[in-house]
Amino acid sequence: MTEVSIHAVTAEDYDAAIGLVPGPEQQRFIATNADSLAEAAQNPSCRPMIIAAGGVPVGFAMAALDSDDGNEWIYRFMIDQRYQGRGYGAQALDLLARQIFVDTGCPRIMLGVKPDNAAAIRLYERAGFRPAGFEFDGEIAFCMERSAFDLRSTS
Repeated sequence: MTEVSIHAVTAEDYDAAIGLVPGPEQQRFIATNADSLAEAAQNPSCRPMIIAAGGVPVGFAMAALDSDDGNEWIYRFMIDQRYQGRGYGAQALDLLARQIFVDTGCPRIMLGVKPDNAAAIRLYERAGFRPAGFEFDGEIAFCMERSAFDLRSTS
């Protein structure tokens, strides 16, 4: 399988990040990458990232520390429609969670997902996220506890 990596969006990655889009039926579930990059420019806690497979940009993610609840959140996570179905999302989500836990030392990672986004819910649950017991802005909150994520193993 092609090696997946994640790195911070650089000036050289900007156009590639904007050019990554989910399938037409998925676009209603997530902000555009251009909107996410604009949000990151205004909010220094946001960390936009490129997901690459074999060095080729295949997806986009953005994480941030939420000052309201003190948790790390995955605000955005998407794989471009041209690269879906290859396992890149699962690999990238594992790498992203590992990076957040190691870099921040946080006890949990949160994310929100629209209730009718069944594919994303399956991906997040397979990765170890569980419903957190509340909803916000029409999304179900999911949580991954550091204690449930094995930081000793490598992906």
